[in-house]
Amino acid sequence: MKKIILLTAAFLIATVASAIPAKPGAFSYTQPDGSVVRLELHGDEFFAWTTLAGTNQVVVLDDNGYWRKTTLDNSVRKAAARRRAQALDERKLNDRRTHTPNPMTHGARHIPVLLVAYSDLGFSIENPAQQFEALLNEHNYSANGGTGSVQDFYMDNSKGQFQPIFDVYGPVTLPHDMKYYGEPVKDSRGNIISHDSRPGEALRDACNLLNSQIDFSQYDYDNDGYVDMTLFYYAGYNTAEGGSEDAIWPHQSYMSGNNLFDGKRVSRYFCTSELKGNRGTRMCGIGTTCHEFGHSLGLPDFYDTDYSDNGQCSALYTFSTMCSGSYNNDGRTPPYFNAEERIYLNWMIDDDIVELTGGPVSFGSVKDDIAYKTSCETEGEYFLLECRDGSGWDAPIGKGLLVYHVDKASSHIIGGVSAYEHWTHWEWYNDINAFGSHPMFYVIPSTAQKDLRFSGSESSWMFPGASSITTYTPIDWDGNAHIRLSSIAYSGGNVSLTSTFLTDKTIKGQVFDNAGFGIGGVYVALSRPGGDGSEICEAITESNGSFTMVINDFSADEGRLTFSKKGCATNWMDLNVERHTTKVTAAMEYYDEPDATSFPQVGIPVISDPENGTYTTGAVFPLSVELPEGVQAQVAWQFDGQAVNSPVTLQAGTHTVKAKLTYPDGRKETLKLKIQVQ
Repeated sequence: MKKIILLTAAFLIATVASAIPAKPGAFSYTQPDGSVVRLELHGDEFFAWTTLAGTNQVVVLDDNGYWRKTTLDNSVRKAAARRRAQALDERKLNDRRTHTPNPMTHGARHIPVLLVAYSDLGFSIENPAQQFEALLNEHNYSANGGTGSVQDFYMDNSKGQFQPIFDVYGPVTLPHDMKYYGEPVKDSRGNIISHDSRPGEALRDACNLLNSQIDFSQYDYDNDGYVDMTLFYYAGYNTAEGGSEDAIWPHQSYMSGNNLFDGKRVSRYFCTSELKGNRGTRMCGIGTTCHEFGHSLGLPDFYDTDYSDNGQCSALYTFSTMCSGSYNNDGRTPPYFNAEERIYLNWMIDDDIVELTGGPVSFGSVKDDIAYKTSCETEGEYFLLECRDGSGWDAPIGKGLLVYHVDKASSHIIGGVSAYEHWTHWEWYNDINAFGSHPMFYVIPSTAQKDLRFSGSESSWMFPGASSITTYTPIDWDGNAHIRLSSIAYSGGNVSLTSTFLTDKTIKGQVFDNAGFGIGGVYVALSRPGGDGSEICEAITESNGSFTMVINDFSADEGRLTFSKKGCATNWMDLNVERHTTKVTAAMEYYDEPDATSFPQVGIPVISDPENGTYTTGAVFPLSVELPEGVQAQVAWQFDGQAVNSPVTLQAGTHTVKAKLTYPDGRKETLKLKIQVQ
């Protein structure tokens, strides 16, 4: 009962929303008898387990300090799932608190940083305030093997648009020991069902201790009554890197309750530890801070957040700071943000990602806000292409082309929710890559292009990579391939490739009336805007108003799409048709008096079967055009592609009639009618 009470109390203080994954790789642990075991930690703040290194054998730490073998049962997974769901429900109920203010990713912004020691554990590094000031703010930070500070990382990624300035306070000693704040809750078999009993209380205690030194009112940039975010570092190790179970797992979360300081409420926070690993006194790198800071700025987790519950996937592997890339170079060199992350942070927009149009292309690194994509048939699904040049923050991951499969389709339902919703409301779900059979943002390994759980070296993911893979054909979730990438190469900081489409270039769309019903039999024509009418592609809408127009031979990048049908007002739109598949919707209005002629239309002979729209063999088609009053035009006729200048006697079959109009001002228009003759 006591443990249950502790767990409930923890939720009153803080609800963990996002956490860093466990550090990949093995670590050593010395048992009380002096023997050494090699262990691997898996999972995150919500659900973590330990195995003997290189095996699937689960182990737990007993009360005597020995790791012993055990098994994980479904009850543990379900408890973790319930905790995750409870945390996410908390976010939904407190959506105002979870909203990240957009101004936080532009300009110079100060963030308060609190250094906290426990009553039984102080800081190991000398001059912690000075050292954390350097790790966070120093330009070209290099202490402890560093390759830059947290500020450097965000300045470089934003190309100077965003300068976080971290104001360091403390250290102060909390009134309780480490176990009080970080002790996990376990089941009867020793399996952890909840990390960190009271991390939010640690922050609240620190704020009380430092309140006289900090003016919290200066940290509310959007003036909503809340401190935008607070960072705290705690003494010692963290659980995610193999530290004590009683240590706090690094995370980003929200502190509930009436935490009012200088007229502002402290709620959103992120935290991590003083030291890395689980032995020695090596100061932490910047990777975990950059990851958790990313959450506070509005970035989701891009690792598999529920692990085996819905299958496993490699997600973004070491190529994203919001996946396991935060541990690159032992946490010193997290990778550059990818294009999707840059869009979240308002440093790029969707239109900055260039659509492949076929043929050769060469482009530079994503660090310069450059990316390409090829869209799939399903709206919202596409493959993202980025160049990584192996310099700066990308030094640990190498050089070449990264290909991502992205799914934001509103028509794809994963786990009962559309992919679009998983992305747009990630704060509610935080599970973009939690579905092993259908991750929504993952990297395609060049050497294992269909393997969703690949874990090879970085060079085996890149194109061409160590295996010199120079071709790739993206396959969408429906199993379709519409483009082939070939001649993939990397040289001098640029990726080059040639794209070849495997399907027709098309315009696809639907025509509706004012009531939202599809209109069948609409003649749709594509021509050059202001052109001579000599280059025209055509289609007729189906009964539901949909159409597909093949435009392989249309040479212009811009076109005018015209919609015409007897009884409806002619409509048109100018559009860009560079994409391989251009999607449109159009509306047409019916005339109140169908017989009134205020638009040009082909004169129609008597229909023998009005219900089916068929004509009788032997009937005469008059070759007449009805023009609006006062309008004149020269007309050239075609019947089944042949020029005609006199009425046509109809024969059985399907026929196409065209009237090409030339107006006195030089404008040209083509009317088209398909008829069925019985």
